[in-house]
Amino acid sequence: MWISDKNFLYRLRDIRVQNQFRFERVYIETRFELSCKLIEAISMLLQVKDSGELVKIVEIQELLDPNNDVVHAKDQEGQEEQQPESFKKENLVFPSGEVLPRCWLDADYRHDNG
Repeated sequence: MWISDKNFLYRLRDIRVQNQFRFERVYIETRFELSCKLIEAISMLLQVKDSGELVKIVEIQELLDPNNDVVHAKDQEGQEEQQPESFKKENLVFPSGEVLPRCWLDADYRHDNG
């Protein structure tokens, strides 16, 4: 019988393994793309320490990058869309008053004991 042919069975197994690998690769790539789109879709409000005003971050990636010490954000006063302004990260906090994570501010946060 042709099904008892070992070469056929080995080829069938190899095809199944290759298809499983392709499926996993596509699944991982799709999850990564969705994660990137989700990060782009998130809007984050932060508070300026001195004035207490809320600002909407324009680029989340800019905020997360510890090599950038400035982010662009739009003031949330009034009903009209405001022009983006530059804000130093060190002058921003979460609306709860909590400071930004150190990994967003310091590129060497893993190597520094401070």
